[in-house]
Amino acid sequence: MRAVVSPLRSGKGRAAALALVALTMGTALYVSRLDAIPIQPGNEAMYAFPPLRMLRTADYLVPYYEHGPFLEKPPLTWWILAGSYKLLGTTIFAARLPGAMAALVTILVVAVWARRRAGPPAALLTALVLMYSFRFATFTRVFAADAFLTLAVTLAVMALDSAARDPDLPDGRAGVVAGLSLALAFAFKGLIGVVLPLGGVVTGLLLDRRRPERWKRRAPIAAAMLLLVVAPWHLAMSRRFGATFWEQFYWRNQVLRGATAVYEHHPPGPSYYFGVLALATFPWFLLLPAVVLHRRGPRSSDSAPLGWLVFGFAFLSVLRMKREVYIEPLLPAVALLIGEGLGTARVSIRRARWAWAIAGIATAGGVLIWIRMAPTLTSLAGADAHAALGAGLFVLSASLLVTAAIRRARGGPFLVSVACGLLFIAILTVESRLSRFDPAPHWGRRIRRECGRGCEGLMLKLDFHSLDFYSRFEWREIGSVREISSRRTVSKSFLVLRSRDEERLDAEAIPYRVLDRRPWLQESWLQASLRPDVYPLQSLSLVALEPSTRTLPVSRGERGCDRPDGFRYISDPR
Repeated sequence: MRAVVSPLRSGKGRAAALALVALTMGTALYVSRLDAIPIQPGNEAMYAFPPLRMLRTADYLVPYYEHGPFLEKPPLTWWILAGSYKLLGTTIFAARLPGAMAALVTILVVAVWARRRAGPPAALLTALVLMYSFRFATFTRVFAADAFLTLAVTLAVMALDSAARDPDLPDGRAGVVAGLSLALAFAFKGLIGVVLPLGGVVTGLLLDRRRPERWKRRAPIAAAMLLLVVAPWHLAMSRRFGATFWEQFYWRNQVLRGATAVYEHHPPGPSYYFGVLALATFPWFLLLPAVVLHRRGPRSSDSAPLGWLVFGFAFLSVLRMKREVYIEPLLPAVALLIGEGLGTARVSIRRARWAWAIAGIATAGGVLIWIRMAPTLTSLAGADAHAALGAGLFVLSASLLVTAAIRRARGGPFLVSVACGLLFIAILTVESRLSRFDPAPHWGRRIRRECGRGCEGLMLKLDFHSLDFYSRFEWREIGSVREISSRRTVSKSFLVLRSRDEERLDAEAIPYRVLDRRPWLQESWLQASLRPDVYPLQSLSLVALEPSTRTLPVSRGERGCDRPDGFRYISDPR
């Protein structure tokens, strides 16, 4: 029989010190420098701006986004961010702190569960694997709703699995806790928060060929508790929007988004999430096959994490709508599998060393890519930031290869964790340097000082909704300069466009005044750096449109009232 060893079986000295450093560094990384990069367009702006209107209008039932009620998601994420703004002020730090705290709580929760399932060594390793999974650390900074969903799904899987497997648990308590956990997951993202934990637990039971304990008693209690919690919100939304709410929330967002090409005309293939998961959990991913396919001897724990991962991966893969961030609720399952495998010596030394070696070689390949990135990245972020990134890659590669070379490297996973932390610091340094190529913070604050909420903003073929957060009012996207005259609703208007498109304003004889021009990095810095023969920056212009005499036609009864988009009708000059 081949020898196996737990990296903590005699965990003293260096291994314990490395573990402490890794945990301290990871905790600091999640809560520090949250405002190092600006609010990002897209998903982050969609969640960062609507709470401002909630606080201003005291209407907390419905989030408003893109000039109308946003009926596609439950409101709990916006409520949490509104509370954060209320306590900490309207800042980037306040917008991102709740997501970071949710990530840390998720790490704590999976560690507690791993301890119950496989003991203290597995708990520590599970926490470090999740903490230093590449995409988990980066997603939680800008995708608050998905960070909350991941925490809620983790709690729901734990509650449902306990209700299905623990015969000593009182039926009432099991059903109530399971129902409340499902309601919490639903309140962040809708039906996906119910489907993922339910499907994952059922799949785990099927893998273990086990029937759930007293499900005829516990399941109705859980279902009743779920309905009891979510029903008031549904009733309030139905009273306010009628059938429109049900069509938009359930039919369009929950069904058409996932099953049809309405929102995704050219979706990635079914294998899309293989690469996403590998990158999201790097460098730990290569240990996963050794844990799943080569477990030896009697299992010390059940297949709940494996069922969670298998069902979630299969379910997300068959959906038409695919996004990289959708994989985040599955990362705790990966961490549990790898952490328990390492902590209980379930992985043979030989297979683990091969996995570490392959990861080290892959990271060494990243060093070669870093060399190719040198000209562009140095010009954008500076030579010191580029050097820090290279040093982080080198240290990670070296730590992986050292762990692979030493037969009984008890401190290997902790050394790799510390190296991951150093690499994350380097990446954050690069991204903070590149924030100077995002003009949204400067322009938004400038416009807010000049006009508060009494202005209108237009964007010509740009998705720059991070301006909403900085200027404190919503900007409209337009597809042509010909729409400017019909879209303008107030006398003082601003337009953001590519500088090369200024000639289109001249061609349409639209009076304007250029206020500022700034360079803009449209694509990711990694993509830009890998194409050194292409100039990475574009020029954006902020222009003030000359006052227009056109106004919104309003009736006498509408004057001074709120429009559906949250602004106010202007006075009729007649």
